[in-house]
Amino acid sequence: MTSAVSPPHAYAKAVAKLYMNPGKRRLRSIQPSSQEMANVAGVLRMWRMLPKEAVMKAFEAGNFAGVEEMKANDRLFERVAPLGVNDILMAVQYDHRPRPPLPVPLLALQGAQDATMEPHIMREWAGYTSAVFRYESVPGDHYFVAHRAEDTAANVARVCLDALEGKSLQPALGGQLSDALWAVLAALCVLLALLMAVVRN
Repeated sequence: MTSAVSPPHAYAKAVAKLYMNPGKRRLRSIQPSSQEMANVAGVLRMWRMLPKEAVMKAFEAGNFAGVEEMKANDRLFERVAPLGVNDILMAVQYDHRPRPPLPVPLLALQGAQDATMEPHIMREWAGYTSAVFRYESVPGDHYFVAHRAEDTAANVARVCLDALEGKSLQPALGGQLSDALWAVLAALCVLLALLMAVVRN
């Protein structure tokens, strides 16, 4: 399952380009150099020593959701900033190496009010599976998972149960699953059941 994040190659490249060209929302036509990205990573590793305004500029350049909310709320900033910094670090250090698609179903979820990414970019996840791919727009914004955890878990459980029944893997494997894949899918279903129980309580 993916949610509100573009495929790794698209996400990492977009964040790196936006971060390396602060103040401009258009992507540069060239990939930032390895040295530029290493410099950015070096600065961001020391983010706790930077003023909040400098970190917020990096988030704005990276087109992160929730920037205005973090500017107005120091407690929210303290909670979200480590995640945002790690997101940028991942992006500027990411080295995409194409691999064959996986023979597992893939569900991509996106909040209908999430303006951080176009739906056609989310649909690029289809290239990462040789099984069934589903894209769904769900109520909410970039953080829909936090506000609709039970609905999200139910969507993922549905895909896992379909896979266990062989429905979602028909195009890739003709319904034939290896013992290892069955074990993984069964474990995912158990984890989702536990998550749904926790969310309800």
